[in-house]
Amino acid sequence: MKRTILTISLFLLVLTIPISALAIKWENGRLSTDYSIDVYYENVYGNVERSVLDVNRGTKDRWHYTEGLRVQLEQKITDTATLEFFFYGRHTTDRQIQKERAKILQAYLRLYGDNFEFAVGDVGEYYTKYTFNNTFLGARGWVRPFDSLKIMLLGGRNREGANDTYEHIFGGARMEYTPNPNYLFGATYIHTEITKLYPGTTTLDYSDDVVSFDTRLRLFNRKLLIYGETSFSWYTEDRRNPASDKPQGWAINLDIDYRPIPSLKLSLDYEYVQPDFVTIMGSAARDRETVMTEVRYYPTDSLNIWAKYRFTGDRLSADSPLMYRTETNYSEAGFTYKPFFEEKESYFRNFKFDFRLDYTRSASTNSPMSVNEGRLNSRLIVSNIYKKMRYSLEYGFRYTDDYVSGSSDTIINTVGAKWGYSFSALGLVWDIDLSGKLDYLTTYAPDDIMQNTVTSFTSGVAVRYSPTNTLLRVS
Repeated sequence: MKRTILTISLFLLVLTIPISALAIKWENGRLSTDYSIDVYYENVYGNVERSVLDVNRGTKDRWHYTEGLRVQLEQKITDTATLEFFFYGRHTTDRQIQKERAKILQAYLRLYGDNFEFAVGDVGEYYTKYTFNNTFLGARGWVRPFDSLKIMLLGGRNREGANDTYEHIFGGARMEYTPNPNYLFGATYIHTEITKLYPGTTTLDYSDDVVSFDTRLRLFNRKLLIYGETSFSWYTEDRRNPASDKPQGWAINLDIDYRPIPSLKLSLDYEYVQPDFVTIMGSAARDRETVMTEVRYYPTDSLNIWAKYRFTGDRLSADSPLMYRTETNYSEAGFTYKPFFEEKESYFRNFKFDFRLDYTRSASTNSPMSVNEGRLNSRLIVSNIYKKMRYSLEYGFRYTDDYVSGSSDTIINTVGAKWGYSFSALGLVWDIDLSGKLDYLTTYAPDDIMQNTVTSFTSGVAVRYSPTNTLLRVS
């Protein structure tokens, strides 16, 4: 069976006005705004269900528009303090961009100086990997009473979304001690608890406390970089039920980078997250162990060689909710080479080869095995940039070998090309882009062989007026 799928997208910016980018300055202050609107049409020919576009499933096409507005106002109120207001909002009909029709992405009022900062509104904060790394509604701030000590505080609640089923509040503090620029020692505490459950939610009335200790060290003239974090969590599954589980878990992370010589970088990353560890708004993946090593070598300015290996395993203990363990081994090697980089005036000075080869092997421990497959990928890109012209050719190969009984194997061959040219004319900067890609898929099912072709073409013209930063783009 053979099917052909052709996807064409037309992006047309229909409104560009001189105030699309505006900046006004006065003594000790400034106001800047940035407004944009994109109106575009999407059409899919062929198998519409395989398209990632947010099209109407009946007519296979749809018009969309997306507009965004950024406003930033700054005013210096004293010699040591500046007040800032920032707003960024977006309105769109495209559910691929956001599910809500209109959304405030960020809006806050901030007072800051050299040794302090305080912000309130829709803000973001990063403490550590296992404690807090997100945006929220509330307040955050920090103060540096001494050059070597920084104290940070935050408090707020989760942002409301169209699919939210509960509200929770959180608060925390962090302290960083930096005796010199090469040493940092940190301690963090974060607490959260449910304040409201919406009808139909499956979330329980939980609470969570996380304590974390971390360090960043630069040793031997910064040849050796070490980052480590250890975290502990105390989680109550349902505060309304005294008999509910109250698991306690921990997680550790260690990253080491070493440069014995300037052209060689050695990296080692290790992470172990217990099944019972629960982060609040961090990025920990529970019940997972990961080991990664990487070597990067730069013998010359024109050559970059690397190799990487990563092991991942889950179901670390009997407390794991998983029924069986899955282990994944990933290996990768590649290089970037510019053979004519040393020839300063050569047409091919930026001509380069980018090559990558990787293999992934995943297997589960249950019997019969639920996961048992290997994936081989390779990609070669040949490209060049000369003055105002750029072009590239690409070939990719992917082979998925699924050893599970009754499964299918897949081979994908990809060929692509890109060309672009920039020039100035009529007081404007013009930019032209052309690209095309062909994917040839062969699926070897137990009782059939299926062949599919996916073809995509893209062309675009962009015109920019530099004095007002106004952009017109058709693609």
